[in-house]
Amino acid sequence: MFCGVGCARKYSVGKNHHSYKHGKKTGFNEWRRIREKLILEKTLKCELCGYDKFPDIIEAHHRKPRSHGGLNTVKNGILVCPNCHKLIHRGIIDTNGKILLVKGKGIHNY
Repeated sequence: MFCGVGCARKYSVGKNHHSYKHGKKTGFNEWRRIREKLILEKTLKCELCGYDKFPDIIEAHHRKPRSHGGLNTVKNGILVCPNCHKLIHRGIIDTNGKILLVKGKGIHNY
């Protein structure tokens, strides 16, 4: 699976994806272990909106992205519901739940 449309266009075969290095996928298994620790150590609910009706859908997210120097650590992880996860990736909210100014989308931070 690709991290985005640009990556999918650049790499048409999974083994050529930028997360692969010398034939091994880097960071994936490490992040999987961190996600498991997050789930065991924290309450299974969204840390941003508090959603907890179906805990099986809660997802792990990096507070600081690895592409910006973030690490695969429990301290850098946050549990979020799918809705908040999408809002983070679209730049509408940050990992603290703060609404960001999105140009042209009609969302303002007053």
